[in-house]
Amino acid sequence: FFAQRAEVEGYSEVAAAFRDVAKSEEAQAMGHLEWLQEHGDPVSNAPMGSTRENLDCAIVGEAQDAELNESAAQTAASEGLDVAADWFETVQKADAKHKARFEKTLANLSD
Repeated sequence: FFAQRAEVEGYSEVAAAFRDVAKSEEAQAMGHLEWLQEHGDPVSNAPMGSTRENLDCAIVGEAQDAELNESAAQTAASEGLDVAADWFETVQKADAKHKARFEKTLANLSD
């Protein structure tokens, strides 16, 4: 997003800097994933690595995200922050859909 905005505004060097840093961040993320594959997912306490294991981890993660966003929506609503509450509810619904999709995918996964 930042690189695209810089490009639109005519700052090609800034856009290149954002893209270069994004590539570095992606490499860091891959390093984190390699560590998680070796040690397991701290959220689900499940192993990672195979497609089936990764789907299990994703299902637990999406469920946790949905719960957190539902709680955030309730808190925001109770504090009169209706715009924030609406946003958290939208994200919660998306997380629930992601979870359902991963569950369906796992159920249909051939051995």
